[in-house]
Amino acid sequence: MPWTNQQPLGDVVYGHVQNAIYDGAGLYVICIGDSTDDGFQPAPLPRLHGPDPTGTLYIGKHGTSVLGRLQSFANSIQQGIANVGYTHVAAYNSFRFDILTPLLGFANIAALNTFIANSPPVQVMNRFGVRANINPPPPHPGWTPEGGALTAYRAFFGDLPVVNHANDGVPDLTLDVATEIETNIRANFTSNTWFTYVP
Repeated sequence: MPWTNQQPLGDVVYGHVQNAIYDGAGLYVICIGDSTDDGFQPAPLPRLHGPDPTGTLYIGKHGTSVLGRLQSFANSIQQGIANVGYTHVAAYNSFRFDILTPLLGFANIAALNTFIANSPPVQVMNRFGVRANINPPPPHPGWTPEGGALTAYRAFFGDLPVVNHANDGVPDLTLDVATEIETNIRANFTSNTWFTYVP
């Protein structure tokens, strides 16, 4: 199945758009930005090799239901900084390292938490976007789909998405292989299509 278009995460999680297509195993990309009348508009993020126009915060996977994993992320964000039982690592890392405060334009984390506490959940979660690939094509042996997407991101932008860890399924590559992948991605993909790479 091809990647979905980028949609406001709140609309997907709370069923304001057709979300059945997310209810399967696969990959997902959570982005930062804002919802407008024209859909989700990602906020470019500075990365080592230039800005990421897709605003990618996190690349993840789920073996049963991407929709369920997105709901877990939304629930964890709704708990705010006070939650000590996060059910999604991207939300945990976002609060632990105070990543969202500047990206969402708040003066401090207290202001961010006030926004989360006093706003309708769909409004909060529509500051995030999502695209997914349900049942993605299998990569080469030794690779996982998540590892392929993370490797493509790093090859294009020079580092991983701001909330991913280095051990999030990224395969160990020799310098020759890493250079070959980077050359391939930069020749055949753009900063808006890197996620379509399959190793």
